Amino acid sequence: MGIDYRAAIFVGLPRESLYQVENFEELLDSDELQVCPPHYDGNGEDYAIVGYEVYGSDTHCASEFVYDQAKIAAAKEEFKLRTGLDAKVWISPYGY
Repeated sequence: MGIDYRAAIFVGLPRESLYQVENFEELLDSDELQVCPPHYDGNGEDYAIVGYEVYGSDTHCASEFVYDQAKIAAAKEEFKLRTGLDAKVWISPYGY
């Protein structure tokens, strides 16, 4: 078993910010929200980012990121619809 990392751009909030959302666990269980682990096997951590991946590299090496404001705006709108909260944009390692 190896540890793989890549980069991800996520729209959302840290898990600890979402505990106040009434149906938070249901959203996670139904896969309506994604979790960006802060480190290998860290999906349950309070500081994992919960929301939507808008970009993910396919490697741990440098890769080009093309900024797409429409895609980010759509993800923010969907997050607000699901949670009632305003999302932020995050860049993170994605370990799995």
